[in-house]
Amino acid sequence: MARVTPGSIRLEPAGWQPGTRQRGWRIAEIEFAYEQNGLAYLSRKMLPVNWTLRAGEQERVIRELETFAVAFCNPANPGEAYLDIPDRWQRGSISWLTVALAVTGSVAVVSGRFLLAAYLGSGG
Repeated sequence: MARVTPGSIRLEPAGWQPGTRQRGWRIAEIEFAYEQNGLAYLSRKMLPVNWTLRAGEQERVIRELETFAVAFCNPANPGEAYLDIPDRWQRGSISWLTVALAVTGSVAVVSGRFLLAAYLGSGG
């Protein structure tokens, strides 16, 4: 587990969110402490790099970073670690509606190509 330093999370605007009129935000700065092999370390790196948040999820993501964050260490260099929230997708950091629409659209395109190929192949 990692302990996010209170007050160290700083957000900055990250441009417009696709399909909305809202600005996105990215985590510009964060500091966290973690232990590896009994030694204490501090880091400021985060996964995924350039993670963009929707305007309405800022408070939730900050709360989850302070509660659930985990440090992933480089075994060859324990002083190098990255912070992430396990199961970030299950916690709502992406829109499941967006995922469902993308999958449905992909299936529709593939099905359409097969139907068109079958129609053209039958001499239609």
